[in-house]
Amino acid sequence: MGADETLLRRLLLRQALAGRLTEVEKRLGGETPASRATLDSLPDDPDEVLRLLMVRLWPQIVQGDAGETQLRAFVDYLFALKTPAAHDLRFLDAWNNAYEVLGPRAGNAFLGAYAELLRAHLARLEAS
Repeated sequence: MGADETLLRRLLLRQALAGRLTEVEKRLGGETPASRATLDSLPDDPDEVLRLLMVRLWPQIVQGDAGETQLRAFVDYLFALKTPAAHDLRFLDAWNNAYEVLGPRAGNAFLGAYAELLRAHLARLEAS
């Protein structure tokens, strides 16, 4: 990939993340969401957490078959990926997809954490 293509990719990524951040902040409406604890029983390996999230919980959420327990577990798994998502686009992509599928079910704790992740990625793009 040439330098021009790399710059274009970075610009497009920055625009997409900034647009999503504006959307998320609008949904938050200036509220400061409470933090959320994650489950202790999740695997230590973020790749395994991501796999479990996408294989076990994702289909139920997407199909609308998830009850409150599954929805809570889905969000808990996402929160377990918050730290790696701040540095790795693969994990941020799980949050992006979750935002789209959760829609109005995305609570303020989720929205606040997602906004933090978007800001972290934008700051990193601006710094490099």
